[in-house]
Amino acid sequence: MKNVIRTGLVVLTTAAAVFSADVVVRTNGAEAAKGGPYSARVRRSCKRDYNRFCPGYSLYGTEIRRCMQAAGKAISKRCIRALVDAGEVPRSLLKQGY
Repeated sequence: MKNVIRTGLVVLTTAAAVFSADVVVRTNGAEAAKGGPYSARVRRSCKRDYNRFCPGYSLYGTEIRRCMQAAGKAISKRCIRALVDAGEVPRSLLKQGY
């Protein structure tokens, strides 16, 4: 079981690194005005989790991903589903009980 979780976190970390690099390249003033690199659904669904676990982190940095990963299964299912639907994390996390 620990290997499955560890594998999921490695996949999530790899996806985060790729996504973060992509965000840095694509982020501009217009995107910032829309609320950052995350969709409105992700922002709505994950707002409580963000405020609970990672309130001091910027939405534009990679640290936010590490912080949310550290929260692990404490993150709400609503947030995880929104992240999966947005392509931010792999769908396999839902099967692992996240």
